[in-house]
Formats: sequence, C-alpha cells, structure tokens
Amino acid sequence: VICSRDHSAQWLARYYDVEFLDEAALYCSDLNGAVNAAAQRFAREGCTDLLVVHGDLPLLSVQDISDFIARHAGDIPTVTIAPDRRGTGTNLLAWRALPKFSVNYGIDSFQRHCAQARALNAVLNISDVPGARCDIDEPDDLLLLWSQHGVGAAQSSFAFLRDSGIAERLHALQYSANIAYVGDDYDCA
Repeated sequence: VICSRDHSAQWLARYYDVEFLDEAALYCSDLNGAVNAAAQRFAREGCTDLLVVHGDLPLLSVQDISDFIARHAGDIPTVTIAPDRRGTGTNLLAWRALPKFSVNYGIDSFQRHCAQARALNAVLNISDVPGARCDIDEPDDLLLLWSQHGVGAAQSSFAFLRDSGIAERLHALQYSANIAYVGDDYDCA
C-alpha cells in the first residue's frame, strides 16, 4: 500500500499495481496519526505484520528490504528497526502481533520505538540496513546523498539534484556556512 497526501503517488500505486491509501481519508494531520490510523485499518482487516518504509530513503535497495524482512522473520511479537545514520531516527520499522504498538516518529524516535517494544515484551531487532541510513530531512542529508555520486537506487535522485541546480546551491550553502563533514557523516553505503 502506498499511503500519501500527494495524489501523484496514486499514479505510482497504479503503476506498481498496489493499493493507494489517501492520507486525507484517514483524517489525520501528521505522519504519526496517518501511520497509526493506517495500521489500525490494516489490523481490522486481519493484517498483524506491518512494515513502514518512508519515501525519503533514496539509497534503499531491494536487497536492503529483503535483508530487513529476513531479520524480522518469525511468529512471535517482534519489533524490527533500522535507525538513521545518526542513530536517533527510525527509517524502517516493522512490527508483528502487537495490536497496541503505535509509531511515534520525530526527534529521537529510535529510542521511543525501542522502549515501546520492550514495554510490550516484544522481541526487539535492531537491523543495520545500509540504504536506510540516509533519509532526507535536512540540507546536509542532500549533501550526503550527493556525495554518493548516484549509486544504486539513487541515480534518479542524483540526476535531479544535478539537473535542477540544487546540488550547486547546496555546495554554496555548505561553503558559506563553513560546514565541515568529518568521520562517518558521509558513510551511508
């Protein structure tokens, strides 16, 4: 299911022959409300195993998702999380047999999701998924993506950044602010 407020995502759902769920129909004003409302709808339909994949993970590959799902395998109540590169956000999240589990995205969501899994006595799997480390929330995330030189699934995103002039503006912003990137900040792959 593709769940979005953006009706151009409806075309994407038709193209891939998956259901489109309009966020507006869920009567929620934010990401947490939309994901939780969709999860409740799926639970009413008998779905007890859910995976949330956000649309801002340009380096995420099919292999990353396969590895994440393999890590999540089993029949017992489980929460599986792939954190962002900073170790504070939640970029992939799956849960099984936990009707009381709810998402709580935002600053430090990784710790909140881990704490909730423990409170519900679920098995907690932390999965280091290379392509899930890089989400696009801030300008430095776009710089990180640009530094990957269009690898794998990010080729279209890389081309867009280059062709639109965004990459050039990001570099100018980086230099004018004297932003320095060191260590693993660019280690997404």
